[in-house]
Amino acid sequence: MIAKSVGYSDPNYFSYVFKRQFGVSLQNTGQHMKKKMKNKPGDIQSTIMVAFSVISTLIMICMGMMVYWRFSGITQQNIVDNNRKIMDQTVDSIENYLVNMRQISDAAYYDVIKENDIREQNESIHKGLNLLYMRQIKRT
Repeated sequence: MIAKSVGYSDPNYFSYVFKRQFGVSLQNTGQHMKKKMKNKPGDIQSTIMVAFSVISTLIMICMGMMVYWRFSGITQQNIVDNNRKIMDQTVDSIENYLVNMRQISDAAYYDVIKENDIREQNESIHKGLNLLYMRQIKRT
């Protein structure tokens, strides 16, 4: 049938010409074409598949980098904000501590002065204040 459709009246002669032209008999042509198509790296399906894979990989890499940069930026900002809050809390705590210490010191100083007459017992006031400050130094 193929021989007649391409213009050969004798199928055996067509088979002979075909084998001489292409190096493969008609009976082995199907197997030969399957092998050739499997090993052919440039067919359209494999090209499209490789292109799609490369594009998908590049898009995933870009998306991953964008998410990383956004996450790292937000994380750094959170770290800075938290450090500022901690510093503000520390400053407030130290200020409160100093105010409390000043109040304690003033109360103790007042007690020493109240117990002594300033005009007559100047030396005893100094001893009492020195004793007060020596106690505070030993505590720290």
